[in-house]
Amino acid sequence: MANKCIICCSKSNYFFSKKYQFLKYNKDLDVDYFKCDKCEFVFSKTHQNMKKDEWELLNKNFHKELEKKNNLSINQPPYLQICLVIKILTENSVIDMSRCLDYAAGSGTLSKNLRKYFDYKIETYDPYYDDKKSYSLKKYSLVINTAMFEHARSREDLDKVNNLVDQNGVLLLHTYVSENIPSNTNWFYLEPIVHCAFFTNKSMEILLKQWNYNFSIYCPDAKSWFLFKDKNFFNKVSEVINKINSDLQTNYLFFKKGFVDFWK
Repeated sequence: MANKCIICCSKSNYFFSKKYQFLKYNKDLDVDYFKCDKCEFVFSKTHQNMKKDEWELLNKNFHKELEKKNNLSINQPPYLQICLVIKILTENSVIDMSRCLDYAAGSGTLSKNLRKYFDYKIETYDPYYDDKKSYSLKKYSLVINTAMFEHARSREDLDKVNNLVDQNGVLLLHTYVSENIPSNTNWFYLEPIVHCAFFTNKSMEILLKQWNYNFSIYCPDAKSWFLFKDKNFFNKVSEVINKINSDLQTNYLFFKKGFVDFWK
């Protein structure tokens, strides 16, 4: 039972399975998870094998369940903290908000809060939330992607995000990344049945190199990474980050060449 990893194309093998019950998701589903031998990326082969209409129905039923609970039943992105770190980095000329896109923006919670509380107006795009809307996408100086990577079923899903980043642009990424992915079926990140891709530090480091990002910043409060393509910008950014941390009298931001492997 070997399958290719969508990150590094290495062999992946069966890792564990989980059964989701009918009452919660309107569907019984046995999910088989596989783990890459090289980068340890974990993915659901069951979700990858779903037909497009089956995958869309699963997402529709899941989000319908969330709406009943007013979106507070699962761990939502830390929207306020993401807005705040965007504000701080913009004010310090580390990122450029003049050409900004929130990709897979859902109902636009982040963009609404950026506009209401921080006076930033950004474009939003979501191919899954409203497929009837017509979009004209270009390249952006900042592409924001919150809580989508864990829904990726193919390499194409991931590459679509990166392809929108300008030559010297920045990708803001909010997802779960750790040193190891547990095989515990009660793990909190398996609670949403639509989560099907789980990234390790190794897999993210490989992905960054493949996409030609040179260094990154991580903000623990926002649980978000900023990925930078322009290697000539590293020295200036490191000076600014040190100054911000000094101003705030805390290690608010972490940075390094490659991927900030904060969670061990």
